[in-house]
Amino acid sequence: MLPVRFDPAPDSVYDRLTRQWQIPVKLWLVQSNGASLFTGKGLVPGLAQASSGSAKVDAYRWAVANYVVTGKCDARYAAYYIDGFWLASATRAGADLHTLSNHDFSLAHKAFFFDLSPWGDEAPNDDLTQSLGLDRQALADVMRALAGRVPDK
Repeated sequence: MLPVRFDPAPDSVYDRLTRQWQIPVKLWLVQSNGASLFTGKGLVPGLAQASSGSAKVDAYRWAVANYVVTGKCDARYAAYYIDGFWLASATRAGADLHTLSNHDFSLAHKAFFFDLSPWGDEAPNDDLTQSLGLDRQALADVMRALAGRVPDK
């Protein structure tokens, strides 16, 4: 599957693929109005698990359950890359610092992609209102899940 940002605007990538080329959507991570399924409140969608209080961390919990635990990602490969948050200030760095061109190897090996802060004493810049240490805990959870799926030699 190819991840594409929901954007109903005419000629957006989403519009071209779904309306113009009529490629069906295989998995929705947004509601019909475009709002995220992950809210940081209530249950995590698709899991019988209470929210962490962070929409971002809830999305990671869902992804780990659906891609790492199920073996859809190869646990021997983890891809720690910046997420799309950088687009909010894309001119602060050079155009080549987006790291998109480095994804081929990781994608080819079904790596699990993540951008979680290892620092427990500061809020990550892409989720400033989450509880301190929550990103670090999510990172540890991702690493534990990956370690638990690495095949024996």
